[in-house]
Amino acid sequence: MAKDDYHVIVYRFLSYLYACLKKGIRTDPKTFERGGPVFGWIPESYMQFVYKTLKEEKFISGLSVEWYEDDMHVEGLEYMSITPLGIEYLTDNSLMERVKRFMKDIKATTPGM
Repeated sequence: MAKDDYHVIVYRFLSYLYACLKKGIRTDPKTFERGGPVFGWIPESYMQFVYKTLKEEKFISGLSVEWYEDDMHVEGLEYMSITPLGIEYLTDNSLMERVKRFMKDIKATTPGM
């Protein structure tokens, strides 16, 4: 598993949203910038794929995703939240559990993480 694997990114994405929900705070749009803690330095098209699939799977809400020709615009990041279905996926999915262990191993073996 690598830091830029889809399921690792989804884990970081949904974990952040769930933490915001539990704290009663809005999301910080900077968290979702390219190079930020959720996406890292993945290509823009990969970021778009993640937004699109999480919205289509109904794991997130409050986000507006609009397509203009061959470009996607995302609005409302500060209003985005995890849905009950997203929480269930994050907490009850065996693949997410493996990603969680992977993330703990990375933190334990990589200085500065």
